[in-house]
Amino acid sequence: MILTTTMLFKRLTLKCSKINNLSFYSTDIFPCKIVNQDLIHYHINNKYSNYTKVSDFQTSLLKQYLDWYKKYPIFKLNQLKEENIEQYNAVMRTKPKPSIISVEFNPVYTAGKKFMKTIKSPDEFSKTYRHFVPNSKTMLDESLENKVECKLPEFEFINRGGKITYHGPGQLVIYLILDLKDFSNLDIRKYIQILEGNLKEFVRGEGLDVVNYKDEVGVFVKSKVNNSTYKMSSIGINLQKLITTHGISINIQNNLEYLNTFEMCGLENLQQTSLLREKKELSEDISSIAQKIVKKINHDLGNMNIIYKSIDEDEINI
Repeated sequence: MILTTTMLFKRLTLKCSKINNLSFYSTDIFPCKIVNQDLIHYHINNKYSNYTKVSDFQTSLLKQYLDWYKKYPIFKLNQLKEENIEQYNAVMRTKPKPSIISVEFNPVYTAGKKFMKTIKSPDEFSKTYRHFVPNSKTMLDESLENKVECKLPEFEFINRGGKITYHGPGQLVIYLILDLKDFSNLDIRKYIQILEGNLKEFVRGEGLDVVNYKDEVGVFVKSKVNNSTYKMSSIGINLQKLITTHGISINIQNNLEYLNTFEMCGLENLQQTSLLREKKELSEDISSIAQKIVKKINHDLGNMNIIYKSIDEDEINI
């Protein structure tokens, strides 16, 4: 059974959700129980990546965990830990390593499968999204000189709760595939606090005014241009046997028409903004920003050994 965040939080979906009291960011550290553990950070360096292929890669990393637990069920691990600690430690060293994927996608709208089941004609409903072309005819922010010509968006039904959201060029997406059981005192609520807190810390570090918006999870900023509140970053996870998939997205230099033409995440009358839109210029590229955010999250997970792998989409082995 897949345990989604919808189940965990009384049908409050993390992709575009309301979870009370998550605006508080704990500074606690939740170290990995496996000594000298590696954290593999895959950065997909294509401009831009196919959503299905990267999603399948994420699924393959999850499957490694699930297959390992089929071989070593928890009750057997507990028994082995009591009877032979050396053998137990040797078995634990064979466990898949925590992984992170950072990527920019080709334009894609995604929707939770349960939401799409409420739509009478999903294919007809998604047509508006699949045929959308922004007025500026570019996938990146229209202020950039090196504009990227549009590709028509895809529309995917995915295994999470929630309504519709968008990923595309200029937006950084970070997937985290890790077993919460491997970290001391780490539960799902604290894990989400880690993601949200570090995103907020990063955005504040860029000189922006981070604010709370009702009881929504994500990063919201008060614009210096018009003093209005905008959304900049989303959080959405899925759990299976306390193993996480999906993660976070943050608007860096994407064309905001893809987001602001439609209602995103079920948030009515709330527009989105980007780091470039608020700062007017960027000092780092997206791969550098990805590494910075991953390093911040890793700090709260006890500073595992980050192994950074910059790979092409064609190098993905599933």
